[in-house]
Amino acid sequence: LVAGAALSVPMVAVVLRHGTAYFAHVGDSRCYLIRNEKLHQVTLDHSLVQQMVLEGLISEAEMETHPVKNVIRRALGVKPKVDIEHSNQPYKVGDLFMLSSDGLTGPVLKPACLSLGLQHGDDIERACADLIDLANANGGPDNITVEIGLVHSLVPGEVGEQTDRILPAGEVDPGEGTADGKAFSFV
Repeated sequence: LVAGAALSVPMVAVVLRHGTAYFAHVGDSRCYLIRNEKLHQVTLDHSLVQQMVLEGLISEAEMETHPVKNVIRRALGVKPKVDIEHSNQPYKVGDLFMLSSDGLTGPVLKPACLSLGLQHGDDIERACADLIDLANANGGPDNITVEIGLVHSLVPGEVGEQTDRILPAGEVDPGEGTADGKAFSFV
């Protein structure tokens, strides 16, 4: 660390409540939803390359190898106040939520994340370990963090909106239902 330099930290979080997953994030850590054997990115990076994709200047595939891929537009610790983006998504039994740092999403391509997330079924600890091993095997140029949560059940009598609808990253939707704290596992 350089004396006097600001330390910037990305952050991503998810809370399940009343059939809705609520996301908060800043920086380039991401949250993915795996549903019906498909991987959906539910947060968008606060990075220069993400802005370039949104403006049509580069493709999504070019993000991971672009020379300015590590330029973050928002993060914790840079300024006293930061605009933390929030969104939500209805969830259902069997959904997997994967929260990860850019140390995972850079070296590990989305198809591998999907494959390893599905391959281990309920063994989410093994899926996390395999994803980290794969990121390290592919060069692991940054800190590698991954958490996977599996929705086991909803609280009886308070069934949420059991929909296959996936909201675009960053959109907000008021869902209903309730998650039991013991019905969701994170490793």
